[in-house]
Amino acid sequence: MAATAVRSAIDESISLSWAWEGDTRLPVCVLLHGWMGCKEDWAGPVIASLHSAGWSSLSIDLPGHGGSLPTGKGAWIPSVALSADYAVEAIVNLLKRLGIVKDGEGAVALVGYSMGGRVAMRLMEKLGEGVAACVIVGAHPGIEEGGGAAATGEAKSGARR
Repeated sequence: MAATAVRSAIDESISLSWAWEGDTRLPVCVLLHGWMGCKEDWAGPVIASLHSAGWSSLSIDLPGHGGSLPTGKGAWIPSVALSADYAVEAIVNLLKRLGIVKDGEGAVALVGYSMGGRVAMRLMEKLGEGVAACVIVGAHPGIEEGGGAAATGEAKSGARR
């Protein structure tokens, strides 16, 4: 069973575009693209490899990217809608709506690249035991509020040790 380019309203201001492909009875691997990317970035070998390994794939256009665009209803505030926290809430709502996770039950694998990796890290915190595995590529969890350049320097110097 495949669902492609399906849009689901996550609140009045934005519609989330996603594609759940493969046998939806199998475990789900959620694929999260990087900044200025889209769900189609995962098409081809990545999705084919997941399916041959016994996974279904759920590719999601993060808010403000690909087909996940403002609806024209409600307040579209880019600084909120493009934040990792907003994306996490939208994805958790989608996973619940699709029946993939229910009140922390059900396990997914997460794969996130760059900005999608940051979202994946926050999803791991939110879903806890609901995450069976996570692969993060080229991502950083972000700077704590008020950290600024000093925190960035500390993070870079700490990475060299």
